[in-house]
Amino acid sequence: MFGRAFQGIGGSLRDYRRANADGLLPSGARALSTQHGFTLIEILVVVALLGILVAIVLLNITGFLGSGAVESANTEAHQVQTAVIAYMEANELKPSDLGDMVVDKDGPPEVDQYLLNPSRLQAKYTISNGVISDAYPYPDGKWADCIWHTEAGEWRVEE
Repeated sequence: MFGRAFQGIGGSLRDYRRANADGLLPSGARALSTQHGFTLIEILVVVALLGILVAIVLLNITGFLGSGAVESANTEAHQVQTAVIAYMEANELKPSDLGDMVVDKDGPPEVDQYLLNPSRLQAKYTISNGVISDAYPYPDGKWADCIWHTEAGEWRVEE
């Protein structure tokens, strides 16, 4: 019967199953095929471990939530300051020659050529003697909750 079921090496899967049902395979193989699924304790342990990992990740992420707006605001302020310095160098101007000027989405055109994309500025900058003296974010801008600190020369989150 065993020889007829497998017909040598080229036997089919149906013949293998029939031989198993007839009891020709070891009983250990049949015992393994009757176990299915996980126990309740195994599932609870996995869920608890996942919960702990999620809690750790969330605690680490919350520290970064507010820093993006301040970083991008300071990057823009640095870009505006660099554009003003480049304008002064190109035109051989001293800081006192510059007086007061406003750099925002609308200009001035002579400084705009040194900015990457002046229409995307998120604040209005007042330049006095070649340095940013005041800055006001647009109300609909990305960092409306930031304020400019003149003494530090940077944006900070409003406290």
